[in-house]
Amino acid sequence: MSRYILIALFLGALFSACDNEDFENPLDARNVRTLGAPGDVVLSPDDGRVTIRWTETGLPGIEAYQIFRRYTLSEEDFPPEPIAVVPADLGAGQSYEFIDDNNGEGLESDKAAYVYRLSHVAEGQIIPDPTHPPENWPSYAVTPSAPPPLLQLGQPITLGDPRDLELTFFWADYQPPLDISAFRVYTGDVGVDPQNMELDKEISVDAQFPNPTEWFFTDRFEKDGVTRIYRIVAVDLAGVESGSPVFEATSPNLPPPAPSQVVGPPIQHLFSDRYDIRMRWQASVQGGREVPDLVGYRIYSTHYDTSNERLIWRKRKTLARNVFAYEFQSEDPIAFEGNLYYRDYYIVAYDDTPREDGSDDESPLPPLPELVPPTGP
Repeated sequence: MSRYILIALFLGALFSACDNEDFENPLDARNVRTLGAPGDVVLSPDDGRVTIRWTETGLPGIEAYQIFRRYTLSEEDFPPEPIAVVPADLGAGQSYEFIDDNNGEGLESDKAAYVYRLSHVAEGQIIPDPTHPPENWPSYAVTPSAPPPLLQLGQPITLGDPRDLELTFFWADYQPPLDISAFRVYTGDVGVDPQNMELDKEISVDAQFPNPTEWFFTDRFEKDGVTRIYRIVAVDLAGVESGSPVFEATSPNLPPPAPSQVVGPPIQHLFSDRYDIRMRWQASVQGGREVPDLVGYRIYSTHYDTSNERLIWRKRKTLARNVFAYEFQSEDPIAFEGNLYYRDYYIVAYDDTPREDGSDDESPLPPLPELVPPTGP
């Protein structure tokens, strides 16, 4: 019973606090939701400046916002005068942005953090009051930083040997700054605003023990001949990104790899030279996944071309991408110089993008094998 009494007392105290106007007032520093200060504050450092962004809450009576700044290397309290006053726009969701560059003189970069606080101006009052700051007045620290050196296509970014539906970029020769933190790869479709490109991958870097062998990015496509745009940037410990030109790359029109396959031994017929042959294979895989633009599989077997007196590969059967086994029955062996030879068999994969000459883009065939005479009865 005592347990329920305690819960009731707690709920009563909670509702009592909610009834207190001091705690309901969004401009009161004791309001646990707003802390009396503007919310949704985001700081973005750059070389010699900091960009401060926040969002309008739509509270009535707000006339402006004041911004205060302090350098952490100093021991002074927050100054009573703001570094900026930004007029309010009471439309809820309105975004604000202020760039602090110390009135054009620049902030100290790569040394220590600057701490910022924001206040409301309402009915001529500054809330929170910087001359009597509340203990829970939110503060935001950030260190301006010079951006890392630029990454450019060609040097230090290089393009590795294209593989089917894959392109790999390397920048192992890049000389990172001492405060390197990560690399970010942004990708997008051709025509997309570079500022709206999506972050595809972030590669963390240990500034003390950087490992250039890990500085690469592999992009996987769904189809041959698709062009994308890229930006690869370095990021320092302050979160500042290097510049990066936008460059294009196109997925290569290369054939899919042949599937992993097993061709069983010939099953010789008892009373003829003919034989049966069974084969099975797995899905064609590239980069650890099934080839996405795969159409199907084809089976080839060796054939002796009497008109040219040479052994050739001949296409025998075309199958769908979800078929992984096949059997030829009553196969005739190859007759050559008085001997009979079993045929060789090979399965290739082909995709949905033809080659420049219009032929199907399919896995390459292996070199022609030696003729092996049958060993049947």
